[in-house]
Amino acid sequence: MEHLVGKRVLFISPSFFGYEYEIISQLENMGAVVQYFDERPFSSSIAKICNRVNLKFFIKKTIRQHYEKMLKAAADNAFDYFFVISPETMTANFVERLKVINPNIKTLLYMWDSIANKDAESVLHLFNKVFTFDRDDRDLFPNVEFLPLFYSKVFSRSSGVVSINSDIKYAACFIGSAHSDRAKVVKKIVKEFDRRGMKTFVFLFCPGKLFFWLRKLFTNEYAGMSVKEFSFTSLSKKEIQDVLDSSDIVIDIEHPSQTGLTMRTIEMLGYGKKLITTNADIVNYDFYDPNNIAVVDRNAPVLTDAYIQSVYKTPMNSVVLSYSLKVWLEKIFVQIDRSI
Repeated sequence: MEHLVGKRVLFISPSFFGYEYEIISQLENMGAVVQYFDERPFSSSIAKICNRVNLKFFIKKTIRQHYEKMLKAAADNAFDYFFVISPETMTANFVERLKVINPNIKTLLYMWDSIANKDAESVLHLFNKVFTFDRDDRDLFPNVEFLPLFYSKVFSRSSGVVSINSDIKYAACFIGSAHSDRAKVVKKIVKEFDRRGMKTFVFLFCPGKLFFWLRKLFTNEYAGMSVKEFSFTSLSKKEIQDVLDSSDIVIDIEHPSQTGLTMRTIEMLGYGKKLITTNADIVNYDFYDPNNIAVVDRNAPVLTDAYIQSVYKTPMNSVVLSYSLKVWLEKIFVQIDRSI
């Protein structure tokens, strides 16, 4: 992608299990000069909770100071692109001021959460191009384009990392954040393997013990579950790979208010693993194959012996490659250059 060579990109994204650094690395490999800021100017559990429950006035000063640093960076550098992922603290006023400072900047927004979940509707009109991973959001907002998520080199069969023929320890595994009803749904699916006497691996990540106890006290998300069933430290990419290599099937549960495919779902396409998902919209994607992907009801999941025993059928290479991080970025940056 030669037209990114030497171009300056101001990249703002929430810190999310290292994906932001994989995006930076790929942009730099494509020739871009990237300056990155975490979209959220805080790391404490209390600040994150204030932000999530819309009590931003407690952290308003911290947010304002954080965005002033970004405006200073924009004043010191003439950026060619402003690339944002799923903002939740960004204001329309900030974007407007940025565009005054860098009047020729091309603005790009990608939502890997639903627009309503992040309250991002107020800034949509300020971006030249807006993309979403969620087909429903595309239908709700006419100027938003649908673009599924990606897998990075770490989860690419061609990277030399994947070991498809490795020894299998687990019939299935789940690794992910314990949001919404996810923990309960995972337990229901795991019972399908338990009753067959098959071993599974489950890793439920919670961002902090305070977060856990607030959820436990004020919601029914963790009802009937012990704090010992959760982890408060995330796994490294290497640890995740080790579990995936040792598992025959990967379980993934989307947020009940979203229809977009999760990152894990796309990663398993790149990694070459069978998948169990509650997301029925997956049947509308070009890589869907019932031999590789089992769609189950999140309220009453049922698995067949035929699916559990099936052997993974590799999709066409062209289809798999079309979901790579490199192609994902090309689609975003090529489209904005064609439209402006």
